[in-house]
Amino acid sequence: MVALGVRLFLLPASDTVVAADAVVVLPDSGQAGLQEGLGLVNGQVSPVLVVLGGAERLGGAERLCRGGGTVEVLCPAAPEDGRGQAQVLGALAAERGWTAMVLVADRPELSRDMLQVSRCTGVTLLRRAVSGSDAFGTVLAATGAVPDYLRALVQQGC
Repeated sequence: MVALGVRLFLLPASDTVVAADAVVVLPDSGQAGLQEGLGLVNGQVSPVLVVLGGAERLGGAERLCRGGGTVEVLCPAAPEDGRGQAQVLGALAAERGWTAMVLVADRPELSRDMLQVSRCTGVTLLRRAVSGSDAFGTVLAATGAVPDYLRALVQQGC
């Protein structure tokens, strides 16, 4: 059980990313997630960067959300809860006809986020885990992520 917890919340796998329709930075990923997302887009993995929740939820994204850069940046408003964020991504993916997205999320939240977004989008999801805090903060966040993951696991539909 401990090994499963470590695998799901402390050391989730990151996928090798070659191409996707969009790179999505989730609000819980912080500055580390924003930098990872920018690196992927600048590395030409995708022409679109989605900063979910925009500058209101992810400090440092103000300039990106204003536009004018070399890549398309979308900054849709999103609710606080993971299910609501997944619903926003589902609508965006359907509207744009996306078939693959890279999900950049904080390490302890990635498993839950993948589960919820996969239910709402129907697209191929690739994972990129980032650490928004030090080791102690990550372990502390992981303990809070367990109940959230269990709720997402039993939740029906999108």
